[in-house]
Amino acid sequence: MTIKRQAAWKLVADEMLRNNFQYSASQCSDKWKYLKLRYSKKKDNIKDSSSGAERYNFEFYEEMDKELSHNPNITPIAIASSRRKYEVPKKMEDEKRENEDECNILDSDNDNTSDLPHKMEKQKQPKKKTL
Repeated sequence: MTIKRQAAWKLVADEMLRNNFQYSASQCSDKWKYLKLRYSKKKDNIKDSSSGAERYNFEFYEEMDKELSHNPNITPIAIASSRRKYEVPKKMEDEKRENEDECNILDSDNDNTSDLPHKMEKQKQPKKKTL
């Protein structure tokens, strides 16, 4: 643990002592790590999975989700490879739409498209069933 983190956990331990709970800075830090681990486990358990695993219960999930759901270490923006389906956060979808709208505006400003090469793609015809 770095000096800054030790000092921060010391402040947490001091606040706990003021509230009649006697825990060391190290104990507070360990408890927080354990809570984050359980939160992450519950968050992973909520996602669709084909394993049929039993639901994981965590009583502080909602409180921690309010504070940690925006953290990219907890909820990554994108995953390079995963078997699970990833849902794009609403904010990212809105930004993508705004970017597409801006591109459409720019495209409509450039009406001189006659010098651009156009390629026609062949449409795939459905296969006929034979009896």
